[in-house]
Amino acid sequence: MNRVTWAIFVGAILWLSVGCGRVQSSDHGVASAARSTPPTAPAATTPSQLPGCSQGARPEARASMAFVYMPALQEAVLFGGRGANADLGDTWTWRSGCWTPVTPQTSPPTRVASAAVYDAATGVALMYDGAGQMGGAGPIVLTTDTWAWDGVNWKQVATSGPNVAGVAGTDPVTGHVLLFGLARNGGAPETWRWDGAKWQQLSPAHTPPGLSAPTLAVDPVNNRLLLFGGQVYGQGGKNDTWTWSGTDWVLLAPATRPPARFRATMGSWAQGRGTILIGGVGRGPLLDDAWKWDGTNWSQLASLSAPRSDAAAIDAGGQLLFFGGGGPSGRYGDFETWDGAQWTRSTLATPATSPPDPIRLTGQSCSARPSTAKARALGGYYTLRPAPRWTDTGDYVHTESLLLQLTAPTTNGYGPTRINFYAFPLDVQADFGSQATAHSIAVEDATTHNRFTSRGTITTSVSDCSVAAAAAAAFGYAVASENGYWIFVVHRNRLLGIKIVGTGGISDQALQDALGMIGSITWTF
Repeated sequence: MNRVTWAIFVGAILWLSVGCGRVQSSDHGVASAARSTPPTAPAATTPSQLPGCSQGARPEARASMAFVYMPALQEAVLFGGRGANADLGDTWTWRSGCWTPVTPQTSPPTRVASAAVYDAATGVALMYDGAGQMGGAGPIVLTTDTWAWDGVNWKQVATSGPNVAGVAGTDPVTGHVLLFGLARNGGAPETWRWDGAKWQQLSPAHTPPGLSAPTLAVDPVNNRLLLFGGQVYGQGGKNDTWTWSGTDWVLLAPATRPPARFRATMGSWAQGRGTILIGGVGRGPLLDDAWKWDGTNWSQLASLSAPRSDAAAIDAGGQLLFFGGGGPSGRYGDFETWDGAQWTRSTLATPATSPPDPIRLTGQSCSARPSTAKARALGGYYTLRPAPRWTDTGDYVHTESLLLQLTAPTTNGYGPTRINFYAFPLDVQADFGSQATAHSIAVEDATTHNRFTSRGTITTSVSDCSVAAAAAAAFGYAVASENGYWIFVVHRNRLLGIKIVGTGGISDQALQDALGMIGSITWTF
């Protein structure tokens, strides 16, 4: 057993002799997340659930659902969609990161692929049309009714309407809800307006072709509705960009255009002054690309963590959130979040139905963009910025070298996730040799760990990286149900150890938070 492991082992034995809780396997553990590339920096705020949210209350993974943000209530409503095995007819609200299941007195029938939008004139979420299997199974039934959600209950506000499959958005010019769709009886394009009580068909001088599954959102730069893509039967996907002037459709001619697609998702982001387009179905596999419309042209952004179609978007102020959808391996129950610089994926599904894939810390990914929280001084060695909603759970009396232990919100997903910071009372050169480095110390600890527990528990080789400009090295491991990482940092002949560990897996959000805390470290010696 090496010096580092022995210091932690003694602390663990003392803790077990006086405390309660599950036995920790020499304080080691392998981080898992929902992708196989190094994680990007965490966003300033996240769609992960907050303390006080219903434990385990998360909607089933789904695609083609209605998901609408209601500014007056500062919450979003989710309805229906296509689940893993059946069409859904449930209602959920999402507020400040909390999912809450709702059982309204009145509810629409099960449906998917509805046109849903916030009606600013009446302050309700409006949902039109859709197709569903009665009771979640059986023959598919097409609907043309319209429902309104007021934050408490659903109300059917029109029993019939246009016989089109379409998309809807609130027209900034007129303030009315606009519907553009493909007529089911012939495939002609149709444009309709909701006057608060019924649908009225419009007759614009120009129109997009009859499109199946285009995407529609507000262009916040020009205050116009923006329509992109869709499929023309017999011709395939399109990559045309249209805008609605308030009275007519106008075909735009941007210098750059995303590839043709349908069943994509587009979201309006006011703070980011743009409209973000993601994924969809192209002329081959599902797409994982992302694009931004700046009012005059398209520019490509970083790709998503995985291909995604049939999702839904809401503007959360500092971020644009894309929820749900479908991918190569099934339905999603998570968020892809864009903060203007990078994507963050927050996995909210339970490990029983959505186990994570292994992920490695490599290169510069031992740390990420710092958290924005207030800095906290620890032990006279360094400061860091704790991630929001992580709680202090450390036993500092019985584990001498432990400076800080923080535990993630359980609603981040999977079992409890912790991050521990150890300041070992060692002189690196005196205890490990004059040529010792963070890499050699990590290799020694990984080798000892394999002997101390069981063969084959190290799942990643030691990788070099850096933390606060100091040399660092990391490796991943797995012991029983614990998964985690060890990161060793050498700074001015002192050794800092960082452990990220979870039970059953580590959600992408928890890992992002942990890397952000590591990225916030500053030395005080």
